[in-house]
Amino acid sequence: MIKNNKRKLLMSVLLIIVISVIAGCSENSNKEGKNKSSGIVPLYSPGVGGTNYIISTGIGKMIDDSSELSDTKLSTQSTNGSSEIIKSVSDDYDKGSAAFGTPASDIATEMYEGEWEELPGEFDEIRAVARISYAANHVVVPRDSSVESFEDIEGKKVGMAPEGSSPYNFMTKLLEEQYGLTVEEDYEVIPLGNPDIQDGIKDGSLDVGILTGAAPASLVTELASTENIKLISADEDKMESFLENYPYYDSITVEKGTYDGQEQEITLGLFQTMLMTHEDADEDLVYTVMKEMWDQADDLKEIHPDFEIDEDTVLDGIEIPLHPGAEKLYEEEGILDEE
Repeated sequence: MIKNNKRKLLMSVLLIIVISVIAGCSENSNKEGKNKSSGIVPLYSPGVGGTNYIISTGIGKMIDDSSELSDTKLSTQSTNGSSEIIKSVSDDYDKGSAAFGTPASDIATEMYEGEWEELPGEFDEIRAVARISYAANHVVVPRDSSVESFEDIEGKKVGMAPEGSSPYNFMTKLLEEQYGLTVEEDYEVIPLGNPDIQDGIKDGSLDVGILTGAAPASLVTELASTENIKLISADEDKMESFLENYPYYDSITVEKGTYDGQEQEITLGLFQTMLMTHEDADEDLVYTVMKEMWDQADDLKEIHPDFEIDEDTVLDGIEIPLHPGAEKLYEEEGILDEE
């Protein structure tokens, strides 16, 4: 009886070991297989109709039409913004599935470093592919407004994108760190979408509006065509000081006359957006997506004028590690030195 019990126990242990080995092999096989360049791969973007949603759908169509990735389809999936994009890519990493996303570079950097308060923890598995566009923060007021500089925003009602967005992050940090103005203490933020910000400037319910877009931004052009407005320039020295601490931000000089009624050259702050993935995404897949974007940059520019891929800007604002598939393309193009 004792010998039989020992034999049964030994067989049970062996069975458990065999099952564990098979399960482990199956899991590893699944993870490797799902990351290969075939099947439907999600491309997470901001909300429908926005700049990066349009760019994302353009990239998806480009890959769908490509003979280089005939077995792969990029499926654009809209989200509530950059943090959800990165969380979705991270979830696919955990599942062993390939995925791409088009978030803002500032939020990607803070989440990678574990400094994003909304979603604690380091998302250090995410990887950059390319910078694809930028959006400048245009500070707009009625032409007869007393606001002539950023200091004058004190005590005013300011319409801008909601807390957690890149326009909000950029403006509130800049105003506090360089102008000594703290949100909700020194000025009031009214969280609004762009059409409502335009309306608020028109009807006087807002003192200041923050409208975003690559210059010349259509939102500002539309407003300037019907309303007497003026654009407020940031102080160049303060902007330069601010950017030293935030390499994923930048600034741009907009020549006078770019917008109706703009009589002076102005300095605007901007944030970058990127195409990103995770570290386990198949290298050939990422390389081929980047190669197709590189070769068809002009066609993608026709899909949306804010899209931009060229050797001078493709790495701007990227502060997280590059995916090896992207690095390979940049080494071929002489943008990165081969080790």
